[in-house]
Amino acid sequence: MTVNIISIAHLTTDKDGSPKVILESCQTTYENLVVKALNGVKGEILQSLKSLLDKFMPDVMCPVPDMMLTLLNGMLKDMSGTVPPSSSGALQNTPNRLLINFPTAYGQKMCYV
Repeated sequence: MTVNIISIAHLTTDKDGSPKVILESCQTTYENLVVKALNGVKGEILQSLKSLLDKFMPDVMCPVPDMMLTLLNGMLKDMSGTVPPSSSGALQNTPNRLLINFPTAYGQKMCYV
């Protein structure tokens, strides 16, 4: 079975001005579900399993992107404490990734997260 996790998140700032990514929604889809059973009961088992997966899969899988965002927010907070984006650089939310742009001795340095 293959499980796809589809999450929507947005970039904001918390009370102290640090950048923070917040999870707005999470959905799961699954593919390649294979059930081996007798032909007569295969449809019933597959339907029962499908309804069970529809009900429980988001509860099981959606904490994964939430944990990842918690780690990312910790890194962003540490980074903004060391190099405050407001005075030394900038955060830019692009459609595919978060762009961290900060100056260096040799010019601008960009880092994709």
